[in-house]
Amino acid sequence: MENDNATIQLVAAGDLMLGDHPVCYGHGIRSTIEAKGFNHIVDCIAGRLREADITFGNLETVLSDIDYDAGSLESGELRGRPIDARNLSNIGFNLLNLANNHCMQHGLPAFQDTVDLLSNEQIELIGLKNGNESNVIVKEIEGVSMAFVGYSLRPEKYYRGNPPYALIDEESIFRQIKKIVKNIKGSIIVSLHWGEEYLNYPSKKQMLFGRKLIDEGVSLVLGHHPHVLQGVEEYNGGVIVYSLGNFIFDKWQRNTRETMLFACALSNAGVIDYACEPIYIQRNYRITIAKGAVKERIQSHIKAYNEMLCRVMSDDDVLGSDEQYRSVAKKAYFKFRLQSYFYFIVHILKYNPADVYSSALRFVKRRLGMA
Repeated sequence: MENDNATIQLVAAGDLMLGDHPVCYGHGIRSTIEAKGFNHIVDCIAGRLREADITFGNLETVLSDIDYDAGSLESGELRGRPIDARNLSNIGFNLLNLANNHCMQHGLPAFQDTVDLLSNEQIELIGLKNGNESNVIVKEIEGVSMAFVGYSLRPEKYYRGNPPYALIDEESIFRQIKKIVKNIKGSIIVSLHWGEEYLNYPSKKQMLFGRKLIDEGVSLVLGHHPHVLQGVEEYNGGVIVYSLGNFIFDKWQRNTRETMLFACALSNAGVIDYACEPIYIQRNYRITIAKGAVKERIQSHIKAYNEMLCRVMSDDDVLGSDEQYRSVAKKAYFKFRLQSYFYFIVHILKYNPADVYSSALRFVKRRLGMA
């Protein structure tokens, strides 16, 4: 039964990647967990995650050993272990989005295995394709009714068939949202895999899309993909979190390790209150609640990112132009590539010689247009 005065707590985290990033292969997340245990990564944050009624994240990897070749870099990168489905459940995650540009990196059987493993651990999943829509998870907790749905707006580059996740265009998303609003009472929460990597602000086009979702009846938009934080906007009674950054990840740049949890009180009317809780990922990948100067720095960055949203929407500021955004996005990605090469060279003694050879060969093939 609905209760107009009831509220529940939702905590949303950023990208969860339980494999090794190709630049950190052999000493990334999966390798560290195998050497030191899963608790090494999460023991400082697990208690906070378990406090919430709903703990949400974007799973940017498969958790499967199907077709896994331990001697192949391409087979092993960004691949988590089957046991990590249970590990995620144990620290409080009970709702995950699977619609993203890495979920098919290791093929359809590994994706389906991941779905089964997570479902067996009572973790509910959104972003699974249902016709030309996403599946919808409807929940009622302590009188609060909610509908969750997830989509990816990023191109699919690993799978040539019809993807089993909700890779859906904007107009189809709006059509589904209108149906959900008509048929379901309570709050509607949309998870979106969108935007450009390594930029701390969204495009004007993104902001207009996010705002239109709110206008159509969505209460909360949770964004991911950029790997860095972006601003949070209150708009027309709803809230848009443009990017939650990383949460479990082995990227090494400081701006990818300064992140947050988005915690909010949800009622049948939507978001009642919220807080951006600063989180810091240490160099050994331990996720910690930020304190002291680190907390203040992250808070100041979040404030600056919020202020940038106003500039993006201003017709008088070049920050909001499509041409400028494409140019800045291209430069940000190029900078990341240079940082990747520098990291690889500086840390070359950390790698298995076979992996060094595989990485160098792939680099050459890509430059020659062969991969």
